[in-house]
Amino acid sequence: MTAKKQPISADDVSIKEGAEEFIIEMQSPYFQEEITTETIMKDGKKIEIKKIKVSEPLDNNKALISIKTYKKDITRA
Repeated sequence: MTAKKQPISADDVSIKEGAEEFIIEMQSPYFQEEITTETIMKDGKKIEIKKIKVSEPLDNNKALISIKTYKKDITRA
């Protein structure tokens, strides 16, 4: 079980873009990027949500984790 860390900074994800940053124990000494995309239906609209998670190694066995969230209405007229 992993505990959710308090974000260093976070934006309101109810808007079109959001971002969170965390500093955690380093799990890999390499830069990593993970992109996930999902499509949801909300209020009759088709919305695409893309999350980009980046792990950037820091000094002292720590890593900076950045998660950016983008929302886009892809409903066809």
